[in-house]
Amino acid sequence: SGVLECVFALGHPAADVSVSKGQQTLRGSRVQVQKNGEVRVTLDAVKLADAAVYTCIAVNASGRAETSCRVTVMEKPSLKTEPRLQALQSLRAGSTLSLVAEVRGLPLPQLTWQCNDTSLVSSGRESVTEDLMAETGSGTAVLTLQRLAAEDRGTYTLKAVNDVGEASLSFQVKVKDVPQAPAVFQIERSAGERVQVSWQPPQFDGGAAITN
Repeated sequence: SGVLECVFALGHPAADVSVSKGQQTLRGSRVQVQKNGEVRVTLDAVKLADAAVYTCIAVNASGRAETSCRVTVMEKPSLKTEPRLQALQSLRAGSTLSLVAEVRGLPLPQLTWQCNDTSLVSSGRESVTEDLMAETGSGTAVLTLQRLAAEDRGTYTLKAVNDVGEASLSFQVKVKDVPQAPAVFQIERSAGERVQVSWQPPQFDGGAAITN
């Protein structure tokens, strides 16, 4: 909530006092005019729609006086996406990843994308786009990554920061590809034409359990 205050010398005869928001005259309990000329405008549960120029006007037979102030509403960033995108995404190598988030915040937040704590920018296979409207403090952020490879798997995070606060949203991505070659391949024993060998599982299993 917020309170706007101004004080007039009401003059003689006592001036009539009114308050306007833009071109609209405010009425009701949110506007209080005291006998001493003090004017109070109460903004309960402040909303983005409360942002405007507020003007206090005093008028009597001798003339008119007024004073104005501009109210700017600030909103902490918030991020939201579809439930299906927040679930673990399993994509084949060579396909395209597209992550979309709804963004809110005033002033408009600064947005950054990261993959496993490494910043992402528009270049080559990566495309980062934003469509934000200053009037409503809302819009969308999109990350597109083409020709997915095994090294693209991991946690993708969108961060939004403005003067009021910050927010983050994470996506888990798995990339399915052919597994790497087995590690530490060695001959355990040999007897005649028979050889027994052993190896360690590969560091990357291709995004699925190795069955053979």
